[in-house]
Amino acid sequence: MVVKKEINMNNFAKLDKKKRNTFLIYELKRLVFKALSHDLSLPKLIRMKAQLQLIKRKHSSKTSIHNRCFLSNRGKSIYKKYGISRILIRNLGHQGFIPGISKDSW
Repeated sequence: MVVKKEINMNNFAKLDKKKRNTFLIYELKRLVFKALSHDLSLPKLIRMKAQLQLIKRKHSSKTSIHNRCFLSNRGKSIYKKYGISRILIRNLGHQGFIPGISKDSW
């Protein structure tokens, strides 16, 4: 039986959520500005304006997003396949909640 806990989002999780939303909003615009800034056939002024637009958008790049465990909001050692931390993988695997993972003994 799994006891469902109420998860309080810490500041890192809130900031990460904000970054993900900002990235989703500006993803297409970023790609357009990046293409414009790299296009050498355009005048230098247009390319510089496109680069300025890229600099203005804070937290809109994909590299600013940090993987977090969606159950515990832990920021380190996250398994991409499951989206949860190694500690929860171990606990849930021992309890049999993750298919294909079981306790191994030597």
